Amino acid sequence: MTADAAGPARNTPIQAPPIQSTEAAYRRLVDLISDVLEGRGGLDRLSMMMGDVPAIFEAMGAAGFADEGVMLVLDPAGRVLSRNAAAARRLALEVGDELGAVVLTPGSHAAFLETVRRTGEAGALFVADMRGRTLLLAGMAPERGGDILLVECRRGHDTALEARLTAVFGLIPSELRVLFGLMDGRDIEAIAAGTGRKPATIRQLVKAVLAKMGVHSQTQAVALAYSLMLTAERLSDSGPRLHAPSAASLLEPTADGPVPVHRFGRPGGFPVLLLHGALFGIAAQPDIRHAARTLGLDVIAPVRPGYGAAPLAAGEDPLPLAVARIDAILDRQGIDRVVVVAHDIGTRFAIECALRRPDRVAGIVAAPATPPMRGWDQTSDMPLRHRVNAWASQKMPALMDKIVGLGITQVARKGVELIPGLVFSDCGFDRDLWADQRFAPSLQECFALVSGQRGLGFRHDMRLTNEDWSDLAPRVTCEVLLLHGERSQTVSRQAVVELADMLPAGRFQPVTDAGHTLPLSHGDMVFRQALLLAGRAGLSERL
Repeated sequence: MTADAAGPARNTPIQAPPIQSTEAAYRRLVDLISDVLEGRGGLDRLSMMMGDVPAIFEAMGAAGFADEGVMLVLDPAGRVLSRNAAAARRLALEVGDELGAVVLTPGSHAAFLETVRRTGEAGALFVADMRGRTLLLAGMAPERGGDILLVECRRGHDTALEARLTAVFGLIPSELRVLFGLMDGRDIEAIAAGTGRKPATIRQLVKAVLAKMGVHSQTQAVALAYSLMLTAERLSDSGPRLHAPSAASLLEPTADGPVPVHRFGRPGGFPVLLLHGALFGIAAQPDIRHAARTLGLDVIAPVRPGYGAAPLAAGEDPLPLAVARIDAILDRQGIDRVVVVAHDIGTRFAIECALRRPDRVAGIVAAPATPPMRGWDQTSDMPLRHRVNAWASQKMPALMDKIVGLGITQVARKGVELIPGLVFSDCGFDRDLWADQRFAPSLQECFALVSGQRGLGFRHDMRLTNEDWSDLAPRVTCEVLLLHGERSQTVSRQAVVELADMLPAGRFQPVTDAGHTLPLSHGDMVFRQALLLAGRAGLSERL
């Protein structure tokens, strides 16, 4: 047999194919790790390929968040409740800051807030970024008088906006071209040069546009046009959906700074502490808030360290920090004992709370439960990509950090609709359920929480998910109910059963026709279990 027929000689170096993009490089690395896991190649082969990693990391870092638009959530008074990385970087706004600090025209934000609060319709506002550039933000309150979502309007237009401007204001094609020129940031001379007309003619057309739109300045005309575009998108079945959190949001002071807290349900009802997971958000889904209110639960949901605007300093352990903050928040609210509802990795934080404050934690409902990682065979039934992520979290945390960063960048560029496919690529049930339009609010809240600090909290959670903390379980004395979706492919059923056996008052409960997305599909059932546990623990309403 010739050398060509037999393949390359054994001592011939393996040549890596050229990397065409950061995404392609990521896929190559995943495939290489998959080979190691499945026994198709040794660690020496993976080590040979690691020469590409610095270049991949550099490319991931360069991708950054340059294409991400500014997004803010304000309370009705105009204070920042949450913001994405672009808003923090470009506007230097922190949670609790006043919107008026960045507006171009003094007092314009007050008029904007009044209009949005009173009418519930979209409004527009001009602000200045850190480099002195003008940004146009469009905002609306999904519920009249509630929190306000502000998003950056990018320069540009489309045929749908053109048709709407024609229908509403009766603008003719020449007037539309002038208005779109103003929306693109061009002055009179530039519009004239681009259309082959004299500047005097363009000025006359501008006057006609202002008259038809009922405004008195070019700035007002551009703002009204973008506001109309945002309203049209909200009313359109095919347009993008924007959701602001409707639960009451507040900033609670703690020893290391203010922490955002969501509060919903019935004030003074049965106290429930909700510890969110790495996914699914906190309180964006209306049916979850409705269930809490109907069942008489008073739900307190602090944002965990490293998510959203909840600070986490470099090298700090999020577990004891979260418990200390929770203690401070509950003390301020005058709440002595709570039932804890934990979503996925929130299970680990609930266990930590029960160990450090057994007097305060009356019981735990983990939905779905995330058990300790006691051995690699625990991942044997997981889809390959999830095994890859678990392996990378344990063996190559720096690589896992970059994988998370790449995912955040992709979502920032292409939209939150990517999230179900990125998280549950090989898990059809959970992927399809989360992609349902009903759960669009949770996608947006999930991304806002994860991206707020460029995935810092999420990366810590990935490591916690793959740690063995089974030695702590026998020390937890309160009742712990572990819910597991029978269609989940990401968590071992047997591992959850074993955790229930290790807990002195643990109980395993499978949920038929549910997956890891159980907090979304069965949110009301989860809260019913919390209410039952509260009754067994002797908790009462605080009305």
